[in-house]
Amino acid sequence: MEKKRAILCVGIIFALNVICIIPIAFLWENIDIGVGSMILMATAVVFMWFPVIAVVITRKITKDNFKVGIRPYFKKNIKYYLQACLFPGIFTCIGAVIYFVLFPETFDLTLAHAGSLMGVEVTLPFTLTIPLVLLFAILIIVIAPLVIINHVFAFGEEFGWRGYILPKLQTFMSDRKAVIINGVLWGLGHAPLVCFGLHYNFDYIGFPYTGIIMMTIFATVLGIWLSYLTIKTKSVVAASIAHGAINSMRELPAFIAVSGINVLIGPKSSGIVGMIGFIILALVCFYHMKNRHSKDDPYPAK
Repeated sequence: MEKKRAILCVGIIFALNVICIIPIAFLWENIDIGVGSMILMATAVVFMWFPVIAVVITRKITKDNFKVGIRPYFKKNIKYYLQACLFPGIFTCIGAVIYFVLFPETFDLTLAHAGSLMGVEVTLPFTLTIPLVLLFAILIIVIAPLVIINHVFAFGEEFGWRGYILPKLQTFMSDRKAVIINGVLWGLGHAPLVCFGLHYNFDYIGFPYTGIIMMTIFATVLGIWLSYLTIKTKSVVAASIAHGAINSMRELPAFIAVSGINVLIGPKSSGIVGMIGFIILALVCFYHMKNRHSKDDPYPAK
């Protein structure tokens, strides 16, 4: 029964994603690109709460009494909450540094690309230097977990993917298999948005298929760590904080890159080089996960 519930919940999420994107698909050719981008961002926010709706519907249809862990249990899990707050910024910066070391010609302190992304000309009252960039990076690492609104939106996805679907998968497969499948499905759920330029825009080789593949890899890598936090804390709160902090920082490395970069490579953490830090983190978490499965509730109350 748990397998059927997992399949039903994922199916509802995918169906809601497609239903939501259909009107945009019909209107896309006739709207201004700026307006289209705003609509797409708003749609992405709506997408983040579809997993909650899917869980409610699944529980109603299947008469499921399973309760998603939403109590934070701060006292017993301080180290995991510190990781959730600080690791997103630290590993985003690590990936960006590795990218710019490998591709130094893409590094640009004029913020010209940032201006093009925002549609304005960026002029600073001071000269931007590498030490200043490092200082700003440290400040952003500290500030990212304080952007509460991002955690609220991220909670919607974590509630469904890590809080409900993951425990269902764990009842009939090992933790390691469960987090991989959970991450892959989560990534594929972003496919409609990737097709309309979210995360990677439009100007890359193999659009949109390579973007969907890269998004699936990125979601799987992040999903391992977010799942690890959820399993260890028996709650989706830490994962929501980590997810929200990642969303706060993900676009920033592109601000100090030249225009025309290959977004599938970096410097954002959604590119294969930009996510190197998170890949290392995911491998460590994956190593520490148990290769077992349990027919009982994987997250008994503390």
